[in-house]
Amino acid sequence: MKKSIENFIKNNKMIFALSCTFIILMVILVILIINNKETSSNIAVDEKARAQLVENQVDGEPVFVELSSNEEDVEEQKENNIVEQKNKNESPYYIKINTQQNVVTVYTKDQEGEYTVPYKAMVCSTGAYTPPNSKYPKTVYKTCGKWEWGYMQGNVWGHYVTKITGNILFHSVPYTAKNNWSLEYWEFDKLGTSASLGCIRMQVKDVKWIYDNVPNGTSVEFYKDANFGPLGKPTADKISDNEQCRGWDPTDPNENNPWKTWKPGVVPEVIEDKNEVKNDNSNLVESEKLNKEDKKTNVKSEDVISDSDNSNSIVSSNISSNNVVLENTTKNEEKTSSKKQNKTDSKNSGSNTIKESTTGNTLKEKNETDKTSTSLNKVD
Repeated sequence: MKKSIENFIKNNKMIFALSCTFIILMVILVILIINNKETSSNIAVDEKARAQLVENQVDGEPVFVELSSNEEDVEEQKENNIVEQKNKNESPYYIKINTQQNVVTVYTKDQEGEYTVPYKAMVCSTGAYTPPNSKYPKTVYKTCGKWEWGYMQGNVWGHYVTKITGNILFHSVPYTAKNNWSLEYWEFDKLGTSASLGCIRMQVKDVKWIYDNVPNGTSVEFYKDANFGPLGKPTADKISDNEQCRGWDPTDPNENNPWKTWKPGVVPEVIEDKNEVKNDNSNLVESEKLNKEDKKTNVKSEDVISDSDNSNSIVSSNISSNNVVLENTTKNEEKTSSKKQNKTDSKNSGSNTIKESTTGNTLKEKNETDKTSTSLNKVD
């Protein structure tokens, strides 16, 4: 058996060598495929987690992805290293957030290069997940991403988004749609109080300033203090009562912002009410005109009655409608007939009066004759 194998190998050295090589290559290929699958699955998990960390937010706040603290620290360290490599020069600003008083204070460098010069203060709203806490134990983080609009879970949008760490972001008060006129005004009125889940909500002018001026890699420090800070605490307007403008952030620099032309104390005209008033006034005017025309028609129609036997119609002028003409014609016909009746009655009464007066005179003459005859008899 051994000899037959040896003879086979001697006679088929080339075939044996190729077979062994093929087997070894297949084993290596299988190992590479297995490793590649594991790497791909890890990358997919990391990308999915990163996408959730960036995009999944509730009402402007994040839905936190459960990662171990070690994994989170490693991810953040990678992001910070990338940012630091891209931004070799240090940021001109250092940002401090007083989570107790909801104030953001921006510092610049002094002559010695330390961030000790207070530069700008802005009102904000923080929340329960705002660092430091068990989820985000550190007090200092570095900004590492920007988006003009960021979609938040809950079908809302944040304007001028700057990422601080994980799901903690600078952004505007939430909008119900990706536009400037769908602001959640009731949330805007809460600025200066703890109203978010963890993000830093601010007025549009303030988050836009951070978006435009604060480079990635800028340090952001979280702390708690009863003192507002060196520049105090600014205030934000309450806008819920202004139904005409409240869908916009009053600090939004957009040229179509209605707050730019709005003036305190000026009540905007309500078009519907104005038209109703105009309609009422026009109805009054029309009714007064009709009344005047009716009066004129009645006076003129009385003066223009024809007494001819062949004409029973009434001539009138300045009549505004056919209904008025018919009505006045009927009235005047009644008046005409009544006048004719009165004339007839007056004639009859006149003739009766003449007859009565004639009879009376006859009786008087007869009485006088009788008296004369009587007196003559007496003389006799």
